[in-house]
Amino acid sequence: VSTQSTWAATVVLIIVTVKSNEAIQPLVDNYMSTLSVSISKQVVSELSKGISLVKFWQAFSVLSLQTMPDPEQLKKLVPQMGAMRVNVPLSSQVSFENRRFLFANAPADGNLTATVHSYDNVTKANTMTVSTFDEYFDLASFDVKVIPKFPYDPRVRPWYQDVWQQEGDVVWSAPTVSRTDFGLYLKTSVCGSLFNTGHVFHGVACAFFPLESTVNPLLESLRLTENSIAFVVDSDGYVVGSSLVDSPFIVKTSSYGNADDAQMDTQLVRLKMGEYEVPAIQQLTEELKARGMTLRDLAESGQYDSFGLSSGRFYVQSQMVQTSARNLDWNFVIMMPEDDVLAEWKRGRTMSIIIAAGVTVFAVVLASIFTHFIVKPLSQMADKMGNVAFMDLKEIPDMDHTSALYEVKQIESTFGTTIDNLKLFAKYIPVDVVTLLMSENNAATLGMQRAELVIMFHDIENFTTITETLDAQVLVQLLEAYFNLVTERVVKSGGLVDKYIGDCVMAIWGYPRDPGHLGIRACTAAINILSGLRESSPLWEAHGVPLNGRIGLHSGTALAGNIGSTDRLSFTAIGDTVNTASRLEALGKTYGVRTIISRPLADDVAGALVCRLLGVVRVKGKTQPVEIYELLGPPPEKPPAVPLLVLPNGKSHLARSASRSSAASFATSMVSVMHPKTATKMSEQIEKLLDRVEGLEELTAQVDAAQISRPEAAAVKIYNNAMREYLKASFPAAAELFRQYQQSHPDDKACQLMLTEIEGLGQSGLPSDWDGVLTMTTK
Repeated sequence: VSTQSTWAATVVLIIVTVKSNEAIQPLVDNYMSTLSVSISKQVVSELSKGISLVKFWQAFSVLSLQTMPDPEQLKKLVPQMGAMRVNVPLSSQVSFENRRFLFANAPADGNLTATVHSYDNVTKANTMTVSTFDEYFDLASFDVKVIPKFPYDPRVRPWYQDVWQQEGDVVWSAPTVSRTDFGLYLKTSVCGSLFNTGHVFHGVACAFFPLESTVNPLLESLRLTENSIAFVVDSDGYVVGSSLVDSPFIVKTSSYGNADDAQMDTQLVRLKMGEYEVPAIQQLTEELKARGMTLRDLAESGQYDSFGLSSGRFYVQSQMVQTSARNLDWNFVIMMPEDDVLAEWKRGRTMSIIIAAGVTVFAVVLASIFTHFIVKPLSQMADKMGNVAFMDLKEIPDMDHTSALYEVKQIESTFGTTIDNLKLFAKYIPVDVVTLLMSENNAATLGMQRAELVIMFHDIENFTTITETLDAQVLVQLLEAYFNLVTERVVKSGGLVDKYIGDCVMAIWGYPRDPGHLGIRACTAAINILSGLRESSPLWEAHGVPLNGRIGLHSGTALAGNIGSTDRLSFTAIGDTVNTASRLEALGKTYGVRTIISRPLADDVAGALVCRLLGVVRVKGKTQPVEIYELLGPPPEKPPAVPLLVLPNGKSHLARSASRSSAASFATSMVSVMHPKTATKMSEQIEKLLDRVEGLEELTAQVDAAQISRPEAAAVKIYNNAMREYLKASFPAAAELFRQYQQSHPDDKACQLMLTEIEGLGQSGLPSDWDGVLTMTTK
């Protein structure tokens, strides 16, 4: 019932609005059409004055100019210019092929100023006679000036060239730049050629329209409302006139210096519609572009259009400006705010809408009652389903509203039970894997693929003894805290917990997602896990048992994916890389260390984490040796440098940097001085090294373990040198360095192991096939 009431009220509101729009639409159509045609005619009428002036000079030329005028004849033309001024208050110019010309204009004071320019081709000087006439055409002032070098030549101006020797035609020219004592300004012109009765070409007559001082005031006077906008654009989209006289459409210089005629055009910047600093016009430009329209399209349609702009809705009408002269390709545009046109009508419509709104409010109240009991509970369950769809079970919101209807309550109860069961089920599976498969619409099928992975095995030291010591319930509680700690550190670093095997945790980095910098991430997790175990140790010690863990990390290619039977799958990784990581974890007991990593991982963290070279071993069941390291922690201070680039010519160039940005700057400077072929080969290497710098920065930010001490760092350096001497079979030097290390670490098991190995080799002699590799006979 409430839904039907809401729909009924909405229909009433729509009918009121539609009928109101239907009633007002014809009025708006007629108003905009009449308005634009009327204003456009007034603009054309004003422009036609210039055409009349040019045609007057053409007729006068045929009757009076039998030869090319001399200076005295030019002066006699002034009264003719003055006679035309009565009806044509414009600037005009009559220019002849001998470079002489007559220029007249009517300033704001009403007087006529006529200037005769007589150019001497021999001396290159120009004699300028300036005559000023009052309103009765009586001479008011007279002045003669001689300009030694006069750069202006009307014959090279575009408006002269446009009609050169074209008998009879009157043509509009594109806007050009003119100069005065006050600077430069933009004008448009209408021109025609001058011929005598013998059809001999004498020159060109023009009427000029300074755009800002003629077109702008005309458009401003024609605006009908305070907020309407009238403007004119040419075929190239440049604004040539605007009713907004305070918003210039020309950016001009205050002076022109010594610019010649060719340079003047470069000193004014004309603005197109989209550049004109009037928000409404700029937005109209974007709207037209979005609709794939032009002003010409709008003009040819003969109809106005409506545009929603940020300042409101505007009715826009465009008209082509057409005169009897050719080449005037202008569009006149009028923009009327809808509020200005429809103000009275909107007030009447508002009353109708208020009545319809009252009906709507009643329907909404009725609908809200319905919503309270049915829609809201169902909506909350729909939100929960969105979380369940992607196994986001931890973020499921609680129901803050339950329905009083029995059927809805039953749905709520059943859905709540389903969520509880899913939460239980999620504890037995890697939710991250399931979420990824769901997001990619992958089915849970058997199948594995090769991937570059980092594998970690973590085990609790002496766990068998611990299980015999502790009560079962206490052990379960302690293991829960332990597994939570390890899992949290792994997941935070971008890894995935594969499985729990008793007290052992197997983790994977690189599949099913590869977050990049796998080795750095895995080593970060290992250090943070051991740091967390040290913090948790007092809880275990309170029950009489210590908490120590061992970690093995190895990287390489392995098979990852789903394995198992048709009815039950397990997501895991298998292969030699996995087996090696397990063996490295077990080696921790042999060497008496907490974390053992392989050579590739040690290379990944070099410079950011301190590693101790333990040797080269061949683990049980393997033939290939592995170089192993103890992962210790951050150095005593942040490393001031990371090696960035070693050029192929054998010369080492190191960039000392703690950030990718400064390292990249160094790389760019290095490549810029290389041979192009060498630079191309080096670019990929540089990018990889830059990525490593970025990964090390991330590692430094995530490691929460304490830095090792300076003495410890120095001791590690001694041990690493001892190990390198051992691998070179320099046993006396190696033994001396191991004993030096042993002085500060008397209980170090790895050091004692190496001293024992050296002693045994000294007694039995060095085998012919000795390669420094220790072969392990147990797991």
